Amino acid sequence: MEALKGIWYVTFEQCVCENSKDFFIHDRRNQTNGLYQVVIRDCCIEGLSGTAIAFSMAKSIVIDGCYFEANNKYIDLSYSGMSNNVVITNNIFIDSNSAHSAINMPAVMGRQNGVISHNRVENPMNFIDLSTTTQQLLYLIERNATSGTFTNDATKEHLL
Repeated sequence: MEALKGIWYVTFEQCVCENSKDFFIHDRRNQTNGLYQVVIRDCCIEGLSGTAIAFSMAKSIVIDGCYFEANNKYIDLSYSGMSNNVVITNNIFIDSNSAHSAINMPAVMGRQNGVISHNRVENPMNFIDLSTTTQQLLYLIERNATSGTFTNDATKEHLL
C-alpha cells in the first residue's frame, strides 16, 4: 500500500503480507499531509522485495507485535523528518543477510522522538543502522534482545 495523502486514525491488525513489493509506504517529506495515529499490530510481513514499513511526517505511530522475515528493508525511519511519538515494540526480525538492519534511522534534518523496546532481532542481521544519522534523536531504546549490532557505534550518543 502506498499512501499518497495524509492518513488519520488507521489500524492494520493481523495482516499477512508475503512475497510482494512493499507493505506500508508513506513518503510525504516535502508535503504537509502526514500520518496521525496509525497502528500496525500483529502483522506477518515477509519475503518483500521492497520495504516493509516507511513513513514521513508522522505523529503517534505504533508498530507492535509484528513478525518480519527475509525482507529487503524492514522499518525505514529515514523518510521521517519531524516524526514524533513513534513506538516500535514487541516485534521479531529474522534475516540471514548480515547487510540488512531491522531499523534504519534517519539522516534527514529535524528532531524525532519515540520508543524502541522489547524487540527481538535474530542473527546475523543488524539491529539499528545509525550510519548516516547526523541529527539528535530522542529515542528510548531498551530491553531489545539482539545478536546483531549497531551499524555505527560512534553515533550512539545521538540516542538520548
